[in-house]
Amino acid sequence: KSLMWICDNCKGACEACEKCGQPVRQGLVRKDNYKTCSLCFLKNFKKMEKVKVEYVTSSRPMMTLTKEMERVSDFREQAAKAGLLRPFLLIVALPPVARLQMAINLGWTFIGTADMGDAHAEAWELLTRRNLGM
Repeated sequence: KSLMWICDNCKGACEACEKCGQPVRQGLVRKDNYKTCSLCFLKNFKKMEKVKVEYVTSSRPMMTLTKEMERVSDFREQAAKAGLLRPFLLIVALPPVARLQMAINLGWTFIGTADMGDAHAEAWELLTRRNLGM
């Protein structure tokens, strides 16, 4: 059994979860002061995993995408004021799985947050998240 693994997302080194032995990102110390995997840390992991799978595998018809691009929101207005309207709309146009992968590559995720499922909120967060946005 290996003591070190490679993360599929970030290609960084992983270690064993101190509770169950599954791979966990190296140096990820959670509130319980263990290097734990999500399954050991989150009590509602199975529910969140189901929500994530539904979110990632969802498809958007062209009509829905067009409405999403034209929708007026506070996030869109903030992007326009900041001069970020084009990158904002580009991110809004991406499929949900691409936005999620961008967040993961930046070192965070919106799975389980209030922003999940709102393309405008996700795009704004991807652009402006403090110390972890683009």
